[in-house]
Amino acid sequence: MYGTTCAPWDSMPETPYYSYCNASDPDTDFTKKDNWCQMPFCFVDDDCTGAAPSAVFNGSGLMYSYHPCGELSNCYADDTLPGCPYDRFSQSSYRVFKTSDSCACKYHGDLIPNNIITDYPLDDPGKYASKQHIKWYGTTCAAWDQIPGTPWEGSCPVGSDWCTKETNWCQLPWCYVDRSCPDSEKSLVFSGTDSPPAHFSYNTCGSPNCLTDTSTANCPWGGNDATSKQWSAEECTAWPTTAAPDDVTTTDDVTTTDEYMSSDAHSAGAATVISAFGAAALFQA
Repeated sequence: MYGTTCAPWDSMPETPYYSYCNASDPDTDFTKKDNWCQMPFCFVDDDCTGAAPSAVFNGSGLMYSYHPCGELSNCYADDTLPGCPYDRFSQSSYRVFKTSDSCACKYHGDLIPNNIITDYPLDDPGKYASKQHIKWYGTTCAAWDQIPGTPWEGSCPVGSDWCTKETNWCQLPWCYVDRSCPDSEKSLVFSGTDSPPAHFSYNTCGSPNCLTDTSTANCPWGGNDATSKQWSAEECTAWPTTAAPDDVTTTDDVTTTDEYMSSDAHSAGAATVISAFGAAALFQA
């Protein structure tokens, strides 16, 4: 999972450099020396702008870059570069998401609590507990559903045309937020009247809601505005002119168009897994 799409991977527990990026450590300083912890990155080809060799997989030839995730500078290597320190929404929060009101990513820097994974959704407790990456799912801004081992991966298979109304939502970064967030959507994965992660938001992560309303400005998302450059796996400038199919063809848990359109549908970036979660080789040290 690690590094397969644009996300602030090192801010996530149980990833290789989390010990440097734990917000509960009083010595952690996201405004200066540890600012790189909050920056999204992904693994890339060696001819990509800003590509640098991975240290986690030192000698493997694997490269990473911040550039595809928003034309970002490498603030780890040189914190005097333009755009450093990274503060995506200019809120002096130095985070990859909006932090105002009740719409901040609810589990950023943490994992989904195990009791939530086992007790929800209420109509089928523990339905997604066997998914390999469920405890990281939705914790911070990423296009989660293109990542294997997550609940809606069957609706976002590798090689899809991400510019159609059926799959464009797969490119959208999102995270779980408080239910009081005014622009949040209801979740199905952990649904329940008292479920803490019962709502998610696209806006918190700077993306439009192309899932429930394809007429929303900047849909289809990916390549048609400056923000979309930060996450999308495919550039999209307009919806296809061909008629959409009557039914959404999916696998795994999504079986009907109605369920699909009200799901935790979201996820962008490179869904090619480099050895499912053990594939960690990003930047530094």
